[in-house]
Amino acid sequence: MAARYLTSEEKGMISVALNMRKCYIETGSISLGASTIAKMGAKASKQEFGAEIKALNENQMKLILATGELERNLLNNKIFIDD
Repeated sequence: MAARYLTSEEKGMISVALNMRKCYIETGSISLGASTIAKMGAKASKQEFGAEIKALNENQMKLILATGELERNLLNNKIFIDD
C-alpha cells in the first residue's frame, strides 16, 4: 500500500480531537481551553461550565507541547497515512 497525504477533512477531524484533548488537560472541559477561561474569567467559567484552569505537572505540560507539535506537523503535510 502507498502512503498518502491526509485529506482536509481527515486533518480537520484530527485537529478537533487534539484540541479537545488539550482543553481537557488544561481545564477538565473538552470545549474550553485555559486561554478562553482566562479571557472569560475564572469565576464565570466555573459557574457556567464547571471548568477551571488546572495546575499542570511537568508531564502534562510536555504532552500539551507535543500535541501542538503534532498538530503543526499535521497541518504542514508532514504526516502521512498508509491506505
